[in-house]
Amino acid sequence: MSICIGMNTLLATAATMIVGEVTPESVRTYVSLNADPWDNNAQIDFEEPMGSFGLEYDIHTNVRLFAEHLSSPMQCNDHPGVNHAGVKLLAPINDFTLYSGISINNSDFDSNDRFEGPLVSLGWNMVMILRSTPNILPV
Repeated sequence: MSICIGMNTLLATAATMIVGEVTPESVRTYVSLNADPWDNNAQIDFEEPMGSFGLEYDIHTNVRLFAEHLSSPMQCNDHPGVNHAGVKLLAPINDFTLYSGISINNSDFDSNDRFEGPLVSLGWNMVMILRSTPNILPV
């Protein structure tokens, strides 16, 4: 098993973090690593775990716009991964958010996907915010 994290991944991850720092707080960026042990989706051919980075903006309490990149650090032939952008309908419940979304991608540009047209997603997420805060020292 090899780990293939290339220069493009490192640069895009750094760029995602920089964009998160220089944009207003209403524009959120994220870098994630996720695994689905029950994944039997033949339309997106990635080895687990799968990584993603992207940005999102809530235009309403229950509507989110997003753009996202998906790829697998455990797979060396997935460049340039799957890139998609779309809208999610949100149902916040305490610390969790249920969502249903639809997005578009360009499969001529992407790799390791076997679909044309929109991508539909259903799921939930739990947000863990990791943000540094300056240390305030008593004077």
